[in-house]
Amino acid sequence: MPIDWLTTGDQPFRVEKKDDHTVVFRFPRANGLFMVNLATQRGTTITDFPAHYLKAFHPDHAHDVGKLAKDAGKDTWVDLFWSKANRPENPERPVIDAWQLTEAVADSKRPVAERNPYYWKTDADGRQLPYIDSVAFELVQDDETAVLKATNGDFHLIDTGINVLRNKPVFARSRDKAKYHFFETIPQQMNQMIVMPNLTHRDPALRRIFADKDFRVGLSHAINRQEIINAVFQRQGEPWQAAPRPESPYYNEKLAKQYTEHDPALAGRHLDKVLPNKDADGFRLRPDGKKLLFQVEVTTGFPDLIDALELIRGHWRTVGVDIRVKSEDQSLFFERMDANAHDACVWIGGGGLGSTMDPFYYVPYNFNTRYAMPWYFWYVNPKDKRAEEPPPRTRRQVEMYRRLLTTTDRRRQDDLMRQIIEVAAEEFYCMGIALRKREYGIAADQLRNTPKECVTGWLHANLMPADPQQYYLDGS
Repeated sequence: MPIDWLTTGDQPFRVEKKDDHTVVFRFPRANGLFMVNLATQRGTTITDFPAHYLKAFHPDHAHDVGKLAKDAGKDTWVDLFWSKANRPENPERPVIDAWQLTEAVADSKRPVAERNPYYWKTDADGRQLPYIDSVAFELVQDDETAVLKATNGDFHLIDTGINVLRNKPVFARSRDKAKYHFFETIPQQMNQMIVMPNLTHRDPALRRIFADKDFRVGLSHAINRQEIINAVFQRQGEPWQAAPRPESPYYNEKLAKQYTEHDPALAGRHLDKVLPNKDADGFRLRPDGKKLLFQVEVTTGFPDLIDALELIRGHWRTVGVDIRVKSEDQSLFFERMDANAHDACVWIGGGGLGSTMDPFYYVPYNFNTRYAMPWYFWYVNPKDKRAEEPPPRTRRQVEMYRRLLTTTDRRRQDDLMRQIIEVAAEEFYCMGIALRKREYGIAADQLRNTPKECVTGWLHANLMPADPQQYYLDGS
């Protein structure tokens, strides 16, 4: 399957060498988000495969790759190629990054990256970057040990892993002694948890129920979000739907706050419009007379979401809706979503920032569209046997998003994205629980040029927007 952000038409793009330092990408139609995507982690699709090095491991350019694979203990040349292209696995692969690993991550408990003498950036005064000659990464097996080492001042920088909300009071008590300080981080994600009933369920009865907006609104009003925030998310956050963050240019108050009020009576009135009949135990009956009982799937990798789901289960039972919580391995979870075999599921909320690049909660454009996977298949290829044409308003969203992708006019892109989000607010495909609030990182006082605040997340490569190439150690 072609990479979606590099696709703008039926014909493939072409890359031409203009001179020793310039390449030209030619697309069959304008690629409005090309430069934006290139500046994120997605850009590594283009920059992480140096041909002059990797050609030696590809059968189109070398004749002995089978033997090379066998000698390296790999089953196929493909396995060999990916091992050679893998940055953490192969320190010999040339990079355009500021630092380069000196050995494979798996071979060391303390991997070291040395400055790349060929790094292509300088500072404003023309000095070669990065300032720091080497960076060491310590691999710690358990969080408790890592927190202890951090409070002892053993790390210069922490931007992922143990810098969770529950540890902040512990770190705060040790700031003066260990000589470090906090900086604020703005997560790319917008929500701690998104609940997605399957609007394209295989069972026609469940499909009709889930696809009824009143049913989803009723479920949303039944959720006591503040209880979940207090009990599961360390009292951090506020009730929030699947909507862009407040810092986003696409912030939409209607989408963010609608149906977040905990009101079981109001929830009941909405649910009564869809499933008015109940059994002797007070549980709602489907139109076919069977008790409504469905399963909500969650991966074992998100224990907080499992805890939150158990609370939601109680909230929904109060208004006559019964569910089972099914936790499973992530690979099985993805397999079942891809097969459209789920009743409902939960995931974390991307698309808080960079909404045009990650709009899957607002328009069914990629594999994260777990509230209607067949609509995503239709987006990619209407002839796919798994595809299902979405309803008219959703098709309208898809048309607008395709126009957004093929215009280079930023104002037009913004206008289209806001229209897409307005439709998402009306359709209310899925429901969020809590805004993921601003968080924190830790930097040693000795480490300078660190940010006061920074956007973080996979898409933005964590601290890369804060130019770590320009950090330096005071007195070094």
